[in-house]
Amino acid sequence: MPFECCVCGFKDTTDESGLRKAQRRLPLVPRPDVLLLTFQTAYNWVCLFCEIKNQTMIDEIKKKNNNFTPEEVFDHVENGRVELAKLVMLQLASRRQLYVARTHIDPLTQNNLLHVVSRLGYWRLGRWILQHQLQPNERASFANRLNRANHTPLSIACTRDNRDDMVLLFCKAGGNPNYIVEDSTCLMRACCSGQDMWCAFLFAVLTVPPIKDVLDDVHT
Repeated sequence: MPFECCVCGFKDTTDESGLRKAQRRLPLVPRPDVLLLTFQTAYNWVCLFCEIKNQTMIDEIKKKNNNFTPEEVFDHVENGRVELAKLVMLQLASRRQLYVARTHIDPLTQNNLLHVVSRLGYWRLGRWILQHQLQPNERASFANRLNRANHTPLSIACTRDNRDDMVLLFCKAGGNPNYIVEDSTCLMRACCSGQDMWCAFLFAVLTVPPIKDVLDDVHT
């Protein structure tokens, strides 16, 4: 099965034998942690041309802004700029040893980043935050943090439609499916949302031994 660049669709089966080295797009390389280019497919590969173009964009942003802030991360996430949010988080971690997911909450709602990604449905960003911003022994604590409305990231996911992947993510991270908010458990909220998959999964979680945490497997 041929692979292709997730940005431009360039296939790894393309014959480049007649091209100069500077013109070649192969081999495909793994998709970078931060991909500012608009991607078209779910492939985890980019061609050399798109890799260079993406890195140029990243370098330009770094040069323009030497004072990234945690508030920028929340703003980028709220406005759908998840790749920029990742870039800012990486810069804050490398320059100031500041991990936004650990240290920052919205002062009005008391939401941490996991609350926000759960509400907006950014599963991939949620997994990235758990893997790169939190230590394994911290994940359960942050997956069970309460916001001002006494919701956890998991209870928010169970309240919204089409969040089965988010429910799975937070359960694996150690979210408590037995937590009760406004007289409703996560399972009750999943039932009210009409998502059969959630209900079956949460029921299984509540009736079998804890599922294995596979968050450290970045290839899943």
